[in-house]
Amino acid sequence: MSDEERELLARARTAGSADEFQDEYPPPPLSYRLDQEPRRHTNYCRLFFVACSVVAACTAVAALLGGNRASKCTSIRSAHCFGDAVLSAMDRSADPCTNFYEYACGSWMRKQVIPADRSSYSRSFAHVFDTIRDDLREMLEKDLQKPQHPQAITGRFYTSCMRSVATGPVDVRVLRPFRGVFDGLKDSASFSRALSTLHGALSAAMYSIDIGVDEKHPETYAVTFSQGGLGLSHPDKYTSMKDSDVKLREAYLKLTEQHLRVAAKGRLVPKMDFSELAKKAFEFEKSLAAIHKLPEERRNPDEMYNPTNVTDFPEPLHFPTYLKELGIDTAKIHNTIVVEDPKYVREVANMMNGVTGNKDMLLAAKGYLALRLVRHFGSKGMMGKEVDDNEFEFHTVKTGVRKQPERWKRCQSIVSDYIGDSLGEAFVKKHFPEKRKTVAERLSTEITRSFGHSLDELDWMDDKTRAAAKDKLGAVRWKVGYTKKFDKYPGVVIRKRAYAQNLLNLMKYAKNYSIGRLGKPVDNTEWSMVRWYSLHLFTLLFLTLSRDICRTPSK
Repeated sequence: MSDEERELLARARTAGSADEFQDEYPPPPLSYRLDQEPRRHTNYCRLFFVACSVVAACTAVAALLGGNRASKCTSIRSAHCFGDAVLSAMDRSADPCTNFYEYACGSWMRKQVIPADRSSYSRSFAHVFDTIRDDLREMLEKDLQKPQHPQAITGRFYTSCMRSVATGPVDVRVLRPFRGVFDGLKDSASFSRALSTLHGALSAAMYSIDIGVDEKHPETYAVTFSQGGLGLSHPDKYTSMKDSDVKLREAYLKLTEQHLRVAAKGRLVPKMDFSELAKKAFEFEKSLAAIHKLPEERRNPDEMYNPTNVTDFPEPLHFPTYLKELGIDTAKIHNTIVVEDPKYVREVANMMNGVTGNKDMLLAAKGYLALRLVRHFGSKGMMGKEVDDNEFEFHTVKTGVRKQPERWKRCQSIVSDYIGDSLGEAFVKKHFPEKRKTVAERLSTEITRSFGHSLDELDWMDDKTRAAAKDKLGAVRWKVGYTKKFDKYPGVVIRKRAYAQNLLNLMKYAKNYSIGRLGKPVDNTEWSMVRWYSLHLFTLLFLTLSRDICRTPSK
């Protein structure tokens, strides 16, 4: 044991030894835990404990692998400073058996102020996130700016964002490709055509079409039809009379009017009384919200899984044509779409059919679609400073955030969202050597083996259940650190002075990549993570430890 480790251990013991604690607060007898607690929960809690143990152990291993001790603590990068941070957060006057969170984090809770550019702040991942963000900024502004760097495409995208995001006057050039479908909107067929165009640009409206692993047949990909297209976070927000919700609707109505003025400049909607048009668009969206299932009504996965032939969709959706225009070959999915809520499909079809011969409904639908499009592009800083400021004003009312993140922070998030594999590949090459990944993978394997042994020791579990549990355990696949197949974004053109076009190119690539998976077997080596500080637990199929769960606290 190193001198640094001995000192940390000695300092931790000032709070009382583990033996003393166990003497005073002994655990309940084994018979109580197994016989009196719900058995179903016991197994899930054990699995959760395994995951948490891996996180703690992985962090400890990474800490032991490196680091010089800093004489002064300016961050949590060294093991010494990490220990100081943990101890200073504690409130050792609290009783851990009464309120363990207060004991572990009480001092931090009383001292910490939520940063002005965030709506929340946590003791755990927020610190990790801040540290990673600094690392990424240094890479994006130095290493990835070198033309010869393998991931130089990421540096170019970041530079384009820094130069252009949310700057200049209102810019409606990004709306031009959509003028045709708005001009032609007159009935359900043209409404469907407009939706395929918006969805192709990754703009959500009316409903969502998602491509992912089939929940009932995890070896294949499926297309799922689900509710979507709301601008407020919950269907109840459209009718609730709570003061906060009334204020939120007022702010949303103001934003709608502002965005429709921009849409008129882009010739998507007519120039008229925009206050009146905003009200019509809001009422249309409110009608859409009224047919949404509430979150608590969507909890049963069996009820939310309804395979439907594409020819059985209501006629006003013109669904076979919609899918063809979107680029989906229905033969690759056996002409089947997974519908979450069949009633929602019927109600959406009725709304789309309602625009035929109804000028007011048609105008409301145009306003709604234009709002969705301007919000989609404007929230990414693609349409000038005024549109971006309007979005943030509404965001402030919605979340309480008082300050826009600095430009470099916004651009870093956009880069992570749209070209995250390239950024991540450069990140792990620099900060997570292969030998650490190997250590963490070996640790993961040992924990899985240990968990398997614990199943043999459960006297309350019958042989049939034990065998099923072991089969499920055998299906666990650990993903540690990072993927073996980073996306190279082939064919995507990124230029330093073309931020908006860069984003459009990446959106098109993301759409084509997703559709391109249809008809192919599921790639179990693929990761869905581009943010490098998360822990995901994939329904007993994958336990994923990202690289920064296992980050070393030292440079």
